[in-house]
Amino acid sequence: MRKTVIAILLALFVLTGCSNLTLMQRSRTVAVTGSATLFAKADMATFSISVSEIASTTKEAQLKANEKVALLLEKIESFGIEEKDIKTTNLNIYPEYTYKDNERILVGQRVSQTLFVTVRNIGEQSILLSSLIDSVGEISSITINSITFSRENSEIEKKESRALAMQKAAEKAAEYAASANLTLGKAISISEEAQYTNQGNPVLRAESVAAFKADTSLPSGEIEISSTVYVVYQLK
Repeated sequence: MRKTVIAILLALFVLTGCSNLTLMQRSRTVAVTGSATLFAKADMATFSISVSEIASTTKEAQLKANEKVALLLEKIESFGIEEKDIKTTNLNIYPEYTYKDNERILVGQRVSQTLFVTVRNIGEQSILLSSLIDSVGEISSITINSITFSRENSEIEKKESRALAMQKAAEKAAEYAASANLTLGKAISISEEAQYTNQGNPVLRAESVAAFKADTSLPSGEIEISSTVYVVYQLK
């Protein structure tokens, strides 16, 4: 009877040891990051144009603003910009005051409107954007806000940056495994942080564009497409 009990205890000990060993083996992991950056030529630009007019009445101010916006739309559309790529993003109507001897004095009614414009295929038509800006700049007392360059479709570059980031993560994990006299197993956890930004974005601001010079030069630069992956690998 005593021998039977000892045998049972020994068997349990062996099984428990195997279970703990398996658990320990499974817990052998290494967590690494891999980052990659690619560059791609911009093919799309966006910018906004603001019109602001003041008059003694709201109606007068609105008429003046509407006339200028109509002229802007005529110029923009003459460059083949589609209606879907021109939209009003801001419209304000408010009284404007000045102060004299601590007294608030009504100056008039202010009407301001902002148009947001998207210009596509700038890579294929290198002078399209600069010619458009030059044409719009012929209209006085407008504001051209920051120009931003981007890519309409960067899925290929995103996939390439992810693949390169994963390759770098695997290489780093393999180095850790070799240093610990282990071999690299499969990836058991993957998460990603992706960033797609512009490099060298020019910024154009023109207050009172009546003095705006022609032959504007607007280098579009490149888009920086970066991916960072966080990967946990098994170690054997």
